[in-house]
Amino acid sequence: MCISAPSDSTFARRSSFLERRRAFFILDHFHNFSLIWRASVDKVHPDLICLIMDAWTVYLVRCSDDSIYVGCTSDFVRRKKEHNTGKVKSTQSRLPVVLVTQIVFHDKYKAYAFEKYLKTGSGRAFLNKRLV
Repeated sequence: MCISAPSDSTFARRSSFLERRRAFFILDHFHNFSLIWRASVDKVHPDLICLIMDAWTVYLVRCSDDSIYVGCTSDFVRRKKEHNTGKVKSTQSRLPVVLVTQIVFHDKYKAYAFEKYLKTGSGRAFLNKRLV
């Protein structure tokens, strides 16, 4: 019987899963944010987020110049349309934008606090290492 090593793609999937689990741990325990749901575009359709009542979404979008924009909104579907139609001043010169990650909170103040944290130096490091 021959036992082969896992393929590179299997290893990548496992390490990606472990990275996501570690990101959950950091968000839930170290920063004391009440993380409800982290959705990625390839896993969950973004329009399903609007089904959660009283939800605030912190989202990351990748712009055409490969930069990351961080935002927070209570109506993600509307905000995404505003980004792609050029109504958001910060991203109108860097269209199109593509959703990278969205994190949903029940508490408005915790969502805005997390957005503010992601815009700091250590928050950007966390964002680049764990969320993008």
